[in-house]
Amino acid sequence: MTRHFAWLVSLLLVLTLSACGFHLRGIGGELKPLSFKTLYIGGRTTGSSDALRKMLMVDPRVTLVDSPSKADAVLTFTDEQQSRQLSTIDKSGKANEYMLSYRIVFNVTLFGQEQMPITLNSHRSMTYSDSDVLGKAQEEAMLWNDMHVDTARLVVYRMQALKPQASADASGPHAVVKP
Repeated sequence: MTRHFAWLVSLLLVLTLSACGFHLRGIGGELKPLSFKTLYIGGRTTGSSDALRKMLMVDPRVTLVDSPSKADAVLTFTDEQQSRQLSTIDKSGKANEYMLSYRIVFNVTLFGQEQMPITLNSHRSMTYSDSDVLGKAQEEAMLWNDMHVDTARLVVYRMQALKPQASADASGPHAVVKP
């Protein structure tokens, strides 16, 4: 009887979560539409720029172009910084934990109007053990890659929020006209 009750409660929980629109990040939910159709990614080549290219190549609503003159929006990565700092040590003075920090700065020019520079930061903590050096090196590489993908996703979220600003001359094809 208790097994049937547990199964029924589990089924009810799954149905409740699916009815409210819950889904895991990256699964199911569509990206919000961007205010542009073509994008040029320039500036420094960063881990996030590579992840961003891969992410946007599968989105049929955005076309990556090879020239800024062909693009509605130009995204330029201006700075990237990665750092690994010692966070904690054990009694014998050996490293116990590291803090990985990743920072990118980028500019977006939307329909010829330059937006404010945007800075994104990402942090991860990583335990360390002298007995498992190779495994920890692989874990660190995976954490860096995860941080690149996360910041690329944040870049897309920031670009979704960008809207063309009203200009003094409202004659262009993307001008915002106020009633």
